[in-house]
Amino acid sequence: MNKLIRIFHFYKMESQYLLIFKYILHVWIIAVLINCNNANREPIQNSSIKELDNDEEVESGEYIIISPENPYFFKIQFQSDIQQYFHLWFPELVIFEADSSRATVPVISIRNWFIKTSDGFRVNGRIDDSIDFHYFVKPVNRNMIKLELAVKNTGSHPFPCYAQLAVCLAPLSQTFSDTIGDRTFINVKESELKAVNEVAVFDNFNHYPVRPKTDLSDSVQRIQVSSGYVSRSNKDKNMFIAFFWDSVARVDVNPGGLDCIHSHPAIGPLNPGATIKRTGYILLKEGSASEGLKMSQDLFE
Repeated sequence: MNKLIRIFHFYKMESQYLLIFKYILHVWIIAVLINCNNANREPIQNSSIKELDNDEEVESGEYIIISPENPYFFKIQFQSDIQQYFHLWFPELVIFEADSSRATVPVISIRNWFIKTSDGFRVNGRIDDSIDFHYFVKPVNRNMIKLELAVKNTGSHPFPCYAQLAVCLAPLSQTFSDTIGDRTFINVKESELKAVNEVAVFDNFNHYPVRPKTDLSDSVQRIQVSSGYVSRSNKDKNMFIAFFWDSVARVDVNPGGLDCIHSHPAIGPLNPGATIKRTGYILLKEGSASEGLKMSQDLFE
């Protein structure tokens, strides 16, 4: 009898351990299946940002390739032609003062910047603990890239009306270089483009405010323009690159250095806690800069 009781207790203990083992095994199998399932999913855009390797890129068919190289710094390739390579710095500066020499260089305070989406890149950033921003860079078709920007004032002071982000677009070949200003165009009047050397003294770095309160005090500012559209024709004058936003503080043209063009989205006035959104485009196509101006007006109607 005692022997049977001992056998029963042993069997009962063995059964309990077996149940525990089976439970742990089932939990482990379920966890493995969940991880395998999640590995095949696309990342959720609102989740933590994945840092990209520099060789990751986004293509729009065979026409446009966008590659991140450094924080807020892209290489853009239209077609498969070295003459149609450009660099995009976004943002290059944040400007609160009337004089750009007192502009603030962005301070990177987020470790991860880029996330590749199905149709482009999303970029997150923070500047001086007072500006949180994100934007999307999206190829639209073989000729156009769309920029969608959102800026939040996370500081305790309002942004002034001339607050702006400086965005720089620079050619990587001599095809779109223009150091004398005869192929770089700004919108001096409603629906009218002029080469900058026809309407202003063209030297070093030229600022053309769109809003009156964005007037700068330095000596190279010459005129006020009527929109944020700025474009440049290639040396054969059969193709142009254009850059514009729906709301702009000013455009800049730099014939020296990077030989770049700027269209600066306005981010002020903006109260603490408020968010402002802007839409911009980069356009490269055959034809004249005037045709690009008409397209820019149609896009924002």
